[in-house]
Amino acid sequence: MQKLLYIVLLTLLMCPSSLKSEGYRIQQAQADFKEAGKFFVERKFASSLELFRKIDSSGFGSGELYYNIGNCYYKIGDFGRAILYYERAKKELGENDPDIKNNLDLARLKTKDRIAELPAFFLSTIARRVLSYFPMWFSGTLVLIFFYLLFASLIVEMRFGLPFSPTFKNAINITLSVLLTISLVIFLSKAYQDFQRDEAIILSPTSALKSEPLEKASTLTEIHSGLKVIILNEEQNWFEVRLPNGDKGWINQRDAERI
Repeated sequence: MQKLLYIVLLTLLMCPSSLKSEGYRIQQAQADFKEAGKFFVERKFASSLELFRKIDSSGFGSGELYYNIGNCYYKIGDFGRAILYYERAKKELGENDPDIKNNLDLARLKTKDRIAELPAFFLSTIARRVLSYFPMWFSGTLVLIFFYLLFASLIVEMRFGLPFSPTFKNAINITLSVLLTISLVIFLSKAYQDFQRDEAIILSPTSALKSEPLEKASTLTEIHSGLKVIILNEEQNWFEVRLPNGDKGWINQRDAERI
């Protein structure tokens, strides 16, 4: 233990400059966020957006930040990028956040495409609806909480014993094990869902959906800024995508950005 403490202290003493630098970056990001909010209230949306994007490029991305970036893009009339950042915020904060849902609906009303979505299998719909109540950060936090509670319970029981009956102790450990398993299943399901659904938002005013990943290929249809598509495949500078109605084709990667 003494050796471990010595190593930790030595490490901290050896890198005070990096600790100060990180602390400065955090303080700067907080100051920029406050200033960007002030610009937004003053209706200086371009200045507000510039500061919010600066925070994002510094590595301090978050659901709240993406939501504010989306609001800025909405106010300056770039509805495609507004939808992109609202979707990113939704991934972080959960699909049931009322502010994100409302602003997404408003932004989509400003887009050109009105493509009906294919009805999903009812079990998939139920599973997706259940998982929507557990944002990624929340499900991950639950896993850690129940893991540490179970670990602490077992350690305390082995080292010191507990003044409870064996039945009660078993009930506690079984309950924590069940809760840990459920939270882990939810977390892994959310991770798989995000990995499986590789989605993007069309940002170009008009994008040609091609039959092949070639500029000379025939155009199947045209899609427009703000439309959400699912990426099925990549080839050089092309995405193979599926539209909400199930149609498939190829678009140039410059026309879209991943959520």
